[in-house]
Amino acid sequence: MLVDVIRHQHEKIGNAVRALMSLTLSVPQRLETAARELAVAYPDGQVPDWAAPHLATIHEVLHTDATEAPATVTLDALERERLTNALFELYTVACREYWTA
Repeated sequence: MLVDVIRHQHEKIGNAVRALMSLTLSVPQRLETAARELAVAYPDGQVPDWAAPHLATIHEVLHTDATEAPATVTLDALERERLTNALFELYTVACREYWTA
């Protein structure tokens, strides 16, 4: 059961990364899709300790909580860097959790 949960989280985080890297979606669509995938990855606020700091940074940058899509936001260079770093750190840790589950 736990392995299935970790696999699901890994898949949704990967989808969020791919959404942010999309060349076909607009910036607001990228952010909305990524936030939606992360909300699906961690339903009902069930966030493991290893994901909590990265998700907190992501939600802070996007001005969202875990259940809502971001409003149309304009990110400056520092916010884009923070968002990118947090999401890739989250994906890195999720990969480790996935492969050790």
